[in-house]
Amino acid sequence: MKDHDAEVTKTTNASINSIIQHGDAWANNLLFKLRDEKPSECILIDYQIATAASPANDLLFMIFNCTDYATRRDHYKDWIDHYYSQLDRSLNYFGLNADTLYPRDRFNNELKTHSVYILGLLMLFSSMNVRSTDEAAEMRDVMQSEAMETSTELMSVSHLDAKSLSLYKNKVIGIIDNMIGYDRMNLKSEFIDKDYNFRKEQTDKY
Repeated sequence: MKDHDAEVTKTTNASINSIIQHGDAWANNLLFKLRDEKPSECILIDYQIATAASPANDLLFMIFNCTDYATRRDHYKDWIDHYYSQLDRSLNYFGLNADTLYPRDRFNNELKTHSVYILGLLMLFSSMNVRSTDEAAEMRDVMQSEAMETSTELMSVSHLDAKSLSLYKNKVIGIIDNMIGYDRMNLKSEFIDKDYNFRKEQTDKY
């Protein structure tokens, strides 16, 4: 996976389709303006790790980090279609179009080639997102103390309690199953045993 990530990074940096990537696009970095107690506007905040990269990175990270298995299964393709249509609409304001600047087949290919890299990030972030209140508090205290060695050790899934570990496993399995289902990556031969049997009923809520 490390070699794959290096190749993705190299390709991305050289891509004519690179944009300003947020780098940490997920629900906690969305700021909503409410009008009559309903969201009327939304912006991204916290651009500390922004860089030049493929649009696929932020999009994949947002979708797979912030949604559950069942919702992705039912709506992923709709979201991708909506993203591309809105990209084209925005470019039209400047007399441009997505088909010329960022053809759909190139966009689809980047979603696939960047998915293994995003999976690695998701495995790390998921291990933090499923932690119990006590586990999260311990992680926060260690990170604030800047004890990096201890912090890195605590990030290991081996430090999760039984409930958190079960949540983590189901979440990661759900992400992988979705990615395989959308042909986002060829994971079956690379990461999953040939007898792998995904039990959907256990992951619909993750």
